[in-house]
Amino acid sequence: MKLTLRMLVGYFLITGLTAWFVLNIFMQEVKPSVRESLENTMVDVAYLLADLAAPELARGNFQNGSFAQAVERYRQRTVDVKIWGLHKETLELGVYVTDAQGKVLFSSNPQEIGRDYSRWNDVLKTLRGQYGARSTRTYEEDDGSAVLYVAAPVMRGEQTLGVVTVAKSVRALEPIIVRAQKKIARQGALLLAFSLLLGILFTVWISWRINRLRRYAQAVARGERVALPDVGRSEIADLGQALESMRIQLEGKAYVERYVEALTHELKSPLTAIKASAECLQGAASEPLTDAARRQFAHAIAEQADRLRHTIDTQLTLAHLERQSALGQAVSVDLMGAARQAIESCQALAAQRNVEIAGLQERAAVTVMGDAALLAQAIASLLSNAVEFSVVGSMVELSCCVRQKWVELTIRDHGPGIPDFALQRIFERFYSLPRPDGGPKSTGLGLSLAREIVILHHGTLAVINHPAGGVEVRVELPTDS
Repeated sequence: MKLTLRMLVGYFLITGLTAWFVLNIFMQEVKPSVRESLENTMVDVAYLLADLAAPELARGNFQNGSFAQAVERYRQRTVDVKIWGLHKETLELGVYVTDAQGKVLFSSNPQEIGRDYSRWNDVLKTLRGQYGARSTRTYEEDDGSAVLYVAAPVMRGEQTLGVVTVAKSVRALEPIIVRAQKKIARQGALLLAFSLLLGILFTVWISWRINRLRRYAQAVARGERVALPDVGRSEIADLGQALESMRIQLEGKAYVERYVEALTHELKSPLTAIKASAECLQGAASEPLTDAARRQFAHAIAEQADRLRHTIDTQLTLAHLERQSALGQAVSVDLMGAARQAIESCQALAAQRNVEIAGLQERAAVTVMGDAALLAQAIASLLSNAVEFSVVGSMVELSCCVRQKWVELTIRDHGPGIPDFALQRIFERFYSLPRPDGGPKSTGLGLSLAREIVILHHGTLAVINHPAGGVEVRVELPTDS
């Protein structure tokens, strides 16, 4: 399972279980809370009725008194009100009054008159001076059939004359409880959905940054030169900086090792030639050299010195480019102008080898973002390489085409092509193939240098054998439009 999915599932499980636990407590507390509120109100009503009933209960003419008549009028009344959206059409409060012995003197239900309620908790405890209340189910297995009874003592001074009990069916509370539970469930579902959305956004936010660092690490592992992605300011950014520092240190160490090893190996040949020529010149004291031989050895020393200088300069340029992750300042560059500049720099070499460079004379301007000098250097390096591997008297062709937002510059020679064993190594530093005419090998840095320049311009460089013979180099660069 991916880290993103695991984070989301873990977050949702924690949030979901917490929400379920809290909502379950709320659901369980709704019913007792509503009943407690009802009971609290019924206590007030019972004590009010007890004070109203006290004068008539003291006179002993309770059943036909004004209290009984008021309760009867209450039972006959109709009501049509809305309480917080709930429609109330009936009055459900019941009332009964007992004497000091618990005998029912009056009841809103006439069938209860004369019964002995002295053993019911509401009457029994009230007569004992305690808080009297009870809940009795009409059907034992049905909690909704319960009726709540709350009593208050009827007092005359310190004497308890009787008890007034008010009763209300719990079923009347059902709409209130159901509505509250539905509202809690609905709000809980919205809260859970909102929490899930936040979890998804948070997971995407974290995963996006982690994936950027993962792709960066994978690109570094493949040897690509990429910049550290921007992942904001957080512990993830600190991790990215640590990875970047580690990469720089490791790459620097490995680069120095490869650089020293390759450069040392490449400098051996010209140094050996210089040393041999110098020894021959030094031996001229015992065995005089002809002027032609002396000129030959001096020319060899100068030629090998130039080769050393060219190798070192190119290697330093390549090292500088490899340390860059992006161009310092990119401007709009006419690629055709840079190509023509490269052609001019290679004309002397082409004339020496009797090779013609054709193409681009009438090509319209194509602009790219970059460095004009570097682009001209890259194209010149590719052109000189094509000229050196061309057959004497052949042609090197340049062509250019624009496809959507990309420009493709193609350089094709008509030489022997690249052997299959060398196709995978042509971009290796200091790797060079023999020239068709048997001339000396180059430094083997030209293709590496050109590729680094193309990569810095966010382009690609491909070298393939053309089906009709020779080698074709394709440079693709993004246009600035």
